[in-house]
Amino acid sequence: MSNELTAYFNSLKSNSIDSSQIFQIIMMFQQEYLKASGEVQELVRSSYDDLKAVNRNAEEVVSLVNNYSQTICHNINSSKENITAMTTSADSLLKLEEGFSELRGIFEALNTSISMIVERIGVIEDVSELTNLLALNAAIEAARAGEAGRGFQVVAKEIRKLADRSRSNTSEITTVLNELTSRLGQAKGIIGRYGEMQQNVVNNMTRTSSSLGSSTDELEEINSEISEINNLVEKQADNTSSLLNSLDSVYQNSQETIANSPYIEQAVEKYTTLMENTESDFAEISNLLGDSKDRGTAISIGHDIAYPPWCYIKEGRSAGISIEYMSNLIADKGAKAEFAGGQWAEIYKQMLDGDLDLITNVGWPNHFFDNEPVIASAPYEQFRIRVFARDDRKRDIETFRGLKIGVQKGSFTGNVVRELGMEPVDFENDIQGMVQLLWNNIAGVATEERVGNYISESLFLGEIKPVTEVISSLDVVYLARKGDENRKLNVLF
Repeated sequence: MSNELTAYFNSLKSNSIDSSQIFQIIMMFQQEYLKASGEVQELVRSSYDDLKAVNRNAEEVVSLVNNYSQTICHNINSSKENITAMTTSADSLLKLEEGFSELRGIFEALNTSISMIVERIGVIEDVSELTNLLALNAAIEAARAGEAGRGFQVVAKEIRKLADRSRSNTSEITTVLNELTSRLGQAKGIIGRYGEMQQNVVNNMTRTSSSLGSSTDELEEINSEISEINNLVEKQADNTSSLLNSLDSVYQNSQETIANSPYIEQAVEKYTTLMENTESDFAEISNLLGDSKDRGTAISIGHDIAYPPWCYIKEGRSAGISIEYMSNLIADKGAKAEFAGGQWAEIYKQMLDGDLDLITNVGWPNHFFDNEPVIASAPYEQFRIRVFARDDRKRDIETFRGLKIGVQKGSFTGNVVRELGMEPVDFENDIQGMVQLLWNNIAGVATEERVGNYISESLFLGEIKPVTEVISSLDVVYLARKGDENRKLNVLF
């Protein structure tokens, strides 16, 4: 009956421990979730403020774009008006050129007429010279005729006067006509130069008009693109407003989650207290059961219950690598082994008090025991330490230098990690470390390779893998109180 009661008790204790570990994981995930919710809330608030600023900027951009678009439209209209004015001016200049062309024709005709007049005046001068010569001859003949030619002489004299006057007038007219011809030539040259200048002006105006036309086309194209940008900015402003609403909803939800966190923490605290009380009750029952056993015929062995697969409770019984080794060792010596699992501090005290004969699965050497009244056996196994991460990509230990690595509080792995240039982060157990690894709060977990693989497969879907070679090793021994090895336990030492 006692054995059945012990098995039943151990089964309850195992279930309690498993429940405690699972709840511990849930509690840590909940704590990280609340922490992440707070960070999300801060990020949402910051993003909300940033998006509001973006929305304000978008409104300013829309206003500036609209003003710029209006300015461009005004410039387009002004350019079109300038093109129209230049086209009209060019047409007027072309018409003026036609008038000047007619004027050049008139000047050329006038020049021709003046040339003909000059020719006629030359004839008149010739006639005047001839008339003057004839009058002179007539005067000579009249003088010869004497009194009879006196009247004729008077007429000849008058004719000579008329011839002289005619010659004088034709000379003056010729001078005036020559000056007029010169002036007409100058006017014709000026009109020709004006024509060249006018043509240059027309050509420049045509090019300018063409350039303005191209600029107007480009401005219209730019205005079209600006309108498209304006539409996109307005759409972005609408999207930003929608996103602001979504962020506000997320913020409200995270605020509700954080507001409810005290209730969750209170429930966790009550459950933790309950589990501690339960473990205390189990310890009392374990002591009572231990007192009821015959201590004279069995060797009682304590072990940690949270270090699978080395030692743990399975279906109400102690199990694991060290449990199997101790069972075989004691059986070979013709003795009987009885195992008692518990937390390390609990079983160590029981051994020092004499309630347990041995403690198995102890890493050695260990400075913790330097001044303790204990004796260690010869090594029977080795703990092999490796670094675990979230993927199975193998890497050199140097890649973890300077990074945060989770270790079990009080274990020798902390010193190993520190000596290799990593930053050790203490946790109560490797389960807590792996939870923090999943949240990316640490870069890896340094633990015994078989322990790490067991926890990963049991609690984390096998997704946490050893990624380095063995970085350190430690002998595995069992302990007894000094002096006990010479009495009941002499067959084991």
